[in-house]
Amino acid sequence: MTRTPDVTTVGEALVAFVAEQPGGWAAGASFGAHVVGAELNLATALARLGHETAYIGVVGDDDPGRLVETHLGAEGIYARHVRRVADKGTGLLIRDRRVFGPAEVTYRRKESAGSTLCAADIEAAAETIAASRWVHLTGVTPA
Repeated sequence: MTRTPDVTTVGEALVAFVAEQPGGWAAGASFGAHVVGAELNLATALARLGHETAYIGVVGDDDPGRLVETHLGAEGIYARHVRRVADKGTGLLIRDRRVFGPAEVTYRRKESAGSTLCAADIEAAAETIAASRWVHLTGVTPA
């Protein structure tokens, strides 16, 4: 490892498709794609504030997974311990936009690539974790 992270985050990356107009799918709304997930939101915010951050997780060998990897690189987040799997898709979040009331959110996380995060991933990142000043874990439940 060439950098010492201030914070290492561990968790599931998602790609959120967020409606740009009210009405969602039924109205033919356009959707923007955004890389999200509690751990990545934190890593991104801290990286933008100038902190060294690292992320440990699993993405699919798919377009959403490549978007996550592109995001990590663009934000300067250390991503050596992101594992890519061919047999599972990257988790998705679909968020509707409404004129009145709360947005409807649908998750597509069941059996996602992120659900395959395991002890071996943590063991492979042991040096990065040990070098970190902080390790961020959340209590998001498996899908």
